[in-house]
Amino acid sequence: MQELQKQNIISNETTRYMFANLNSMVDFQRRFLIGVEANASLSPDDQHFGSLFINMEEGFAVYEPYCANFTRATKLCTSEEQALQKLAHVIEPHYELPSMLIKPVQRICKYPMMMDELAKFYDKESATHKELKQGVAAINRVVEQVNEAERKEGNLTVVSELEERVEDWKGYSISTFGELFLHDTFVMSTTGVERELYIYLFENILICCKMVSERDRRRTNRVKSNGLQLKGRIFLYSIHSIVDTTRDNQLSLTIYWRDVVMENFSLACRSEDQLKLWKSTMDRLIARTNEKTMQAKAAAEQAQLGVTGSHMSRGLGSMQNGDYDSEDDVTASRRGRYSEGSSLTAAMRHEKQQQQQGGLTYRKTYDGGASRGRNGRKGSDYQQELVEGVERSMT
Repeated sequence: MQELQKQNIISNETTRYMFANLNSMVDFQRRFLIGVEANASLSPDDQHFGSLFINMEEGFAVYEPYCANFTRATKLCTSEEQALQKLAHVIEPHYELPSMLIKPVQRICKYPMMMDELAKFYDKESATHKELKQGVAAINRVVEQVNEAERKEGNLTVVSELEERVEDWKGYSISTFGELFLHDTFVMSTTGVERELYIYLFENILICCKMVSERDRRRTNRVKSNGLQLKGRIFLYSIHSIVDTTRDNQLSLTIYWRDVVMENFSLACRSEDQLKLWKSTMDRLIARTNEKTMQAKAAAEQAQLGVTGSHMSRGLGSMQNGDYDSEDDVTASRRGRYSEGSSLTAAMRHEKQQQQQGGLTYRKTYDGGASRGRNGRKGSDYQQELVEGVERSMT
């Protein structure tokens, strides 16, 4: 990385995205290594590796943006391979560089296994064993946060591609949908008709799309070969319930939603894991949406009674404009040090600032806190109809 920067072989921006927050991660690992070596020099009964992981749990957050960026980094290794050959005497770019870049990703996943193995050497009733198990729990939380950062970073790419692939958004703006949580292909059945659709579960809405067929593409002179057609959309606040309707080993989720009357459609699931993941995620999002709706109604009632003054009046105005609070409002401590795509953005900004200031030292504490601005929402999107469901063309 340093040689690339010195010789200006590739752009500084490309270098930053290839190595992400490597400086910050090395800085943290130097401090972690001091703790490891200090414990290793003691007798087994005096070692406290569990406490080391517990006390440094927050610092391990530096792995989140690095791991979230790994897929992009490997793609850059491939696209920039010819230029990187100029430094083949330092690291061979085709095989050696990717194998080096993946080491932090592999290492963070090995820590829990190492700690579990270490715990086997101690009596289960001993204080050391209990401390090690607490350390295992701490590093497992880190791994979960890393996986979540990877998921969110990947979903940002999916959203960007979706925005390009859908040829007609029918007046909707994807920026109002909130965070993307899940996406997959399902066979959907409604009123006896089955078809394969691409399903995207956002924070505020469920989107159903169909691949534009080659025949339709030729007939309408469409240019995109991978274009999607928007076939249906249901705001989460109109969904009544999600029911596991599995019968005779045919895994199925049925979604009940209210238009003028109660309607439903079913999604055929490929596995138990897929069914459980979609049901639990949708139940959680719907519960959160309902809670916000209740809070908004309560705020409106108080504002109408003149109890709360100007602050609640502003809340009423937000509610009337369809400005539903999103996860943006969750405190940084609840989101974790990194959240959504901001993890990588914050890390890139931090690395750049540190390079301009002369680099990092192992004594410097890394603070990668990230914040997100609120997505702008158009009131007109929410004022058209209270319920938007699967289009009649699906029947």
